[in-house]
Amino acid sequence: MYERILLKGKGGAMHSSTGLAIAASEMIEFAPPPQILRFLIAKTNPARHIDFDPGMGLLSLIDEFEKYENAYYGLDTLKDEDFRTIYELSYIRNLPHGPDGIRFRHLVTLVQIYQDRDSLMAALRRSGYREGSGDGGLEFEISVVKNWLSKYAPRAGEVHAPARGGRRWSWTAMRRLCWRLSLGPYRI
Repeated sequence: MYERILLKGKGGAMHSSTGLAIAASEMIEFAPPPQILRFLIAKTNPARHIDFDPGMGLLSLIDEFEKYENAYYGLDTLKDEDFRTIYELSYIRNLPHGPDGIRFRHLVTLVQIYQDRDSLMAALRRSGYREGSGDGGLEFEISVVKNWLSKYAPRAGEVHAPARGGRRWSWTAMRRLCWRLSLGPYRI
């Protein structure tokens, strides 16, 4: 049994009587698929409390999940000997056939830069996303990103893109931004 789940920055255990709670229905709205939350539980020692940070900590958790996913499919290596079991416990039903190819952190950046769907989809295609390659979860992930940005994203990490008709982003500026956000090179 897990000792408790602590909401980072609030100093106490998440519990409805203390006011430090996030409803599961709300977590699904800003945390990507439920496997991320199951991953958090599966990778944590049951005798310890779980620190949950819905801000930048959630992005770090998703990055870690993506590393486990890449290692599971042979695209990366991990020192954790239990990575296969932890990844498998993150899913209730069938495992996907492989990673979807678009990192969540990259999607967060693109959703902030591109306000309309056509521009966003064009940027995703330039990043390697192929429409129809996933299970239709991209629209859900985009809505999750928007919810997370509106409720939990730290304001210091926001990307402010010029409004339509304003100065356009140069590819050099876009590359610098992606490197600054630790996304690696932006593929054109």
